[in-house]
Amino acid sequence: MLAVAAGAVVLVVVLLLAAGAWWYFSGGLGGEPGTVQLTAVPWAEVTGVRSAKGDSLALTGVTPMQLSLPPGEYTISLKNGDQTGEVQVTVEMGKVSSVHYAFPEVKPNAVVDELLKEY
Repeated sequence: MLAVAAGAVVLVVVLLLAAGAWWYFSGGLGGEPGTVQLTAVPWAEVTGVRSAKGDSLALTGVTPMQLSLPPGEYTISLKNGDQTGEVQVTVEMGKVSSVHYAFPEVKPNAVVDELLKEY
């Protein structure tokens, strides 16, 4: 009887370890984060990160930058002076995603010409 009980305990422990390993390697609670490498031209301030579910994440900074995010779809809001932009990115578990945003080119001569028209 004692041998049967000990065998049952060993079996339960093995099953629990196997289930735990499966859970861990299949992503557990959302899985290992992915990395977003974000660049912008000429540069950008990151003003917000929003998940596809609409959750806002408290992440800010200036490009170039790296963000560590759980797997999923995200919209990253950018600002450069008065200009704004957004980029979408898909983050995959343990992978690096590169995202680049180019703000419309500012043409100094056009700005000067526009200012001179007023005088």
